[in-house]
Amino acid sequence: MSAKQSNNTVIIAAAGSRKTTYLVEQALKNAEQEVLVLTYTIYNLNQIRQYIIEKAGLIPHNVTVQSWYQFLLQDCSRPYQSVVYDKKRIETIFFIEGKSCPSVPKNNTDKYYFVDGDKIYTDKISDFACCCNNRSGGSVIKRLERIYDCIFIDEIQDLAGYDFNFLELLFRSKIQVIVVGDSRQSTYFTNCSPKNRKFKGQNIIDLFREWKKKGICEIEEKNECYRCNQNICDIADGIYADMPKTNSMNFYKTGHDGVYLVCFKDLKAYVDEYSPEHKRDALKNLKNYVPNGLYPFSWAISWVS
Repeated sequence: MSAKQSNNTVIIAAAGSRKTTYLVEQALKNAEQEVLVLTYTIYNLNQIRQYIIEKAGLIPHNVTVQSWYQFLLQDCSRPYQSVVYDKKRIETIFFIEGKSCPSVPKNNTDKYYFVDGDKIYTDKISDFACCCNNRSGGSVIKRLERIYDCIFIDEIQDLAGYDFNFLELLFRSKIQVIVVGDSRQSTYFTNCSPKNRKFKGQNIIDLFREWKKKGICEIEEKNECYRCNQNICDIADGIYADMPKTNSMNFYKTGHDGVYLVCFKDLKAYVDEYSPEHKRDALKNLKNYVPNGLYPFSWAISWVS
């Protein structure tokens, strides 16, 4: 399968850069194209559907919105599962924390991939989809090429393990692929597979740079933030000093904007007066950032969306 030149785009976007809105606008751009929009979390899935309905009044017939797991199961694994496993139909996905069946060899298909022969492990489904494509002579990807013109993936930093192997298959297909995400917001992951561990989370940008060298994607950056003011952006950027700086596009003034250190004794009064967006991390993770005399404390962040 030959590489495509500049047909795929990886957009590394800062928090609050309206990356999900951008994907929705791209999905609604051409009614003649069959578009698939994917994301990992249910929250973001519902948000995408809501954005589409707000802009178009309904989800258009040419736009399909799915979760990443739903896509891997329905579009990538079931249609050609018999080339790898034909004992039972794969009914659902078995969610597991950590690594499933670490002592079972891969050639023991029953035990390696499945629970009760019909529930596939979360950390194995993208691996299974890759195997189906390989053993069927690329039929999984060829089928997707017949169905979709474009595939858009939101929150790309959530992918892990063999997800990257399947994503590369998509990037090398005839389908236009646009993915957006922010490696600084790596909180949830699709699985805990050790495969491709070096590219997980913040390091996913290294994988995209490798793919850019191979000519299968272009990389764009969106460093504007419409959610937070510049003070908040500067604090957040300080945690990732080697990444591009964020430029705030939020110029609205409330009279009390920014990041503040608030002692616990003052916290209730502060919240009552300012109603901030309140975040609190584990104290053990913040000891290195706490000025003398202010421990314990809480982050109190105030912004206008």
